[in-house]
Parts: sequence; structure tokens; C-alpha cells
Amino acid sequence: ATEEKNLEKANQLIFREIHKLKKQALSYRQLEQLKQQIMGQIAMAEENNMNFMLMMGKSMLDMNKVESLKEVFAQIEAIQSTDLLEVANEIFDENMFSTLTYLPE
Repeated sequence: ATEEKNLEKANQLIFREIHKLKKQALSYRQLEQLKQQIMGQIAMAEENNMNFMLMMGKSMLDMNKVESLKEVFAQIEAIQSTDLLEVANEIFDENMFSTLTYLPE
């Protein structure tokens, strides 16, 4: 959220950050920190039985199998910065963006 007078500047900052995600690879350190964060979140979610069951259900629906935590972590560890750039360029296609601005009266 921002004040109406800052709307254009806010939009410019958002699109500048999206452009950076598409063009600038994460450093080794940034990537490793993100991997550790996501693996920690997954491990914590697995400690809650309901979350664990939901994760297994999603896995069955998406891949028709349930992967072990070790397998999931191995897949996360295999991710490279170039993989993230490729995905960012695919999902952040600015020609496909739409925006919604709510201005109270």
C-alpha cells in the first residue's frame, strides 16, 4: 500500500525489482540462504501432522507419489541460480501482467 501521490514511484520500484529478478542471478550465498530457509520451513511443516498430511496429499495429486524429505531436500540442493533466472523470465513476462489499483474515494 502507498499514498496516491507515491503510486507511480511504487510501481516503478516494483517493476525494477522484477526486472532484476529476470536479469541478475542470485549470488552463491543468497541462493544457499534461500535453500536453507525453504528446507527449514518444510522440515517445520512436517512436524505438524495436519501439515504433513496436506503435503502428502498435494504430492499425490501433483506427482502421483510421495517423496521423502531426503528426496525433496536433494531436489532443492540441486537448484542453481540459472534455474531461477529461467523460471523468473517465464513467469514474469511483463506483456502478461495486469495491475489493479484501488483508490479510496
